[in-house]
Amino acid sequence: MSEAETTVMVVEDDESTAELERRCLSRAGFLVHTVYRVNAAVALLKEQRFHAIVVDYNLPDGEPWPLIEAANLKIPRIPVIMVTAQGSEGVAVEALHRGVSDYVMKAEGFLRELPKAVQRVIEAATAEQSLLLSDKLFQVIAGNLSDVILIADLQGGVAYVSSACQSVLGYQPHELKAALGLDLVHPDDREPVCAVLAAIAHRGQSSLIYRCRAKDGEFRWIESNLNLFRNSANAASELIVISRDVTERKNAEEEIKKLNTLLEIRLLELRNASEALVSARQRADDANRAKSDFLAAMSHEIRTPMNAILGMGDLLKETQLDPVQREYVDRCRRASSNLLSLINDILDLSKIESGRVELEQFPFDLEDVVAKTIDLLAPKAHVKGIGLSSSISPQAPLRLIGDPVRLQQILVNLIGNAVKFTERGQVALTVAPHQSGQPGHLRFEVADTGIGIPASKLETIFDNFTQAESSTTRRFGGTGLGLGIARKLAQCMQGNLSVRSAVGEGSTFSFDAIFVVNHQPEPLRLVAVAAHRPANPATRAKILIAEDSDDNRFLVEAYLSDESFDLRFVENGQEALHLFEQETFDLVLMDVQMPVMDGLIATESIRAFERQHTRARTPILALTADALVGDAERSQAAGCDGHIAKPVSKEELVSAIHNTLFH
Repeated sequence: MSEAETTVMVVEDDESTAELERRCLSRAGFLVHTVYRVNAAVALLKEQRFHAIVVDYNLPDGEPWPLIEAANLKIPRIPVIMVTAQGSEGVAVEALHRGVSDYVMKAEGFLRELPKAVQRVIEAATAEQSLLLSDKLFQVIAGNLSDVILIADLQGGVAYVSSACQSVLGYQPHELKAALGLDLVHPDDREPVCAVLAAIAHRGQSSLIYRCRAKDGEFRWIESNLNLFRNSANAASELIVISRDVTERKNAEEEIKKLNTLLEIRLLELRNASEALVSARQRADDANRAKSDFLAAMSHEIRTPMNAILGMGDLLKETQLDPVQREYVDRCRRASSNLLSLINDILDLSKIESGRVELEQFPFDLEDVVAKTIDLLAPKAHVKGIGLSSSISPQAPLRLIGDPVRLQQILVNLIGNAVKFTERGQVALTVAPHQSGQPGHLRFEVADTGIGIPASKLETIFDNFTQAESSTTRRFGGTGLGLGIARKLAQCMQGNLSVRSAVGEGSTFSFDAIFVVNHQPEPLRLVAVAAHRPANPATRAKILIAEDSDDNRFLVEAYLSDESFDLRFVENGQEALHLFEQETFDLVLMDVQMPVMDGLIATESIRAFERQHTRARTPILALTADALVGDAERSQAAGCDGHIAKPVSKEELVSAIHNTLFH
């Protein structure tokens, strides 16, 4: 507080003296309140806080002792200076005994000394109050700490011990003062304790952990921090020791050591187990790669003859056949198609389980996907005499972004199964927004009135190669792969597939999927008015065909026999490259897996030859039995303009060639 804010009460019955005292104190910077009676001063002290009081000894309404007593009772205490013209030693002694801070005689020049005396007693009172507060604060803090605080002189005399010693060692403070010494220290720890005490005078501070005997006779682990304090002359004066019980910590450390030993043993075991797991994982990865390589090889090896079988069946059906022969051809084609479907299911399952299925993301129309699916399966439903219907909620968005091919694959599987297992009644597909309310989150339900599924089989039907009953396979056919693939595809679309069913009452398969709602305006559909380019232009297109299978070379030649193409056949990639360098072709059909030089290397070599000789780019279509994920991308990376997976029908092959050459 600044001097301008320091207030002083002057109690003086003589008005002229009071005015003189007020002036001299005001000039010194004090704010002075003048009172002429003791009772009035006591009353004012109850209402207002003063930093000092100057009071005359002789006052008309009595002695100043009530005012002095009230000032001493204030917190903090207000210092009082007694001013009197009487030089009685007895008055001075009594005044000091009653708590007066200073005594000033009204002699010549006392007004010059009065401001100094006021400033002096205020500073002394402030220092006294700070000391009292510090002492009280120390007592409060030390009394509430769980650590033991001990203050001792350098001769070993203990000045203070905090009450925490009772909870730490069981001693009362006065008991610890009396018992303190090396006798309390564990014999094994006395030497290091003495060494620390001997060095503290030079180091100034130190710490140590030792065992100390508690009142109950047990030894406790104690951690002590020692700090040496020095006086104003820089001489060591006292030692402050702060100690705490660390028995639990030491016991925990011992336990931790034991646990660390056990942990090291366990880590070694885990390391060995981890190495075994890494080795097992490596073997599993090798097995997966072997499986993938096997599937790729089997896919190629099976599709290659399947291409010839299906193709020859198509060609044979175009010839003149009697009814029996036509029935044989139809049955052969159906069996071949079923075998191809099984191959595709196995490949799909392999791709899904290995996490290699990547859903496409492009715009499509929901109504179009549903309509195509119903159109595809309607003939089967019609033959069985059951109804087949679809319904899309008006609240469902129709223009979406996602993978319509995989969506249709799920719908074909569910609706196809429903038609297969329903003898009478109907199959109904409904599409509606999912209850989550998320835009693009749709729920699909396929309900039928078929044979139903036993409750015990409702989950196992989603396992691979599993159907509700073993007799079902014999009666209705199928591999039991479709539902497992459909559920995994639904999960790839951030949804799931489930079923409700009762035997004899039918089944309802439900799945949800999340798509992106397409808010982009639908592009305008332009109608071409230019003249249509003829399918067989006057100039015969020259096509180079690289195919190592004699059956497939025969099939391609038969497929294109009605077209005006000049066909040149070679059996491997090296022959294809050599012939391409010698002649000019309008199109190349390139098998991928061939002896001597495969189709991808041959394609890369052809593209390099074109660049070196500035020859125009010749379209190359990969015509291959490689149908696994990534095969089309590898063909494109090698330089192919298209990828046609075997088996391929005559219509597909002719259409691909025409689209490449004439559009």
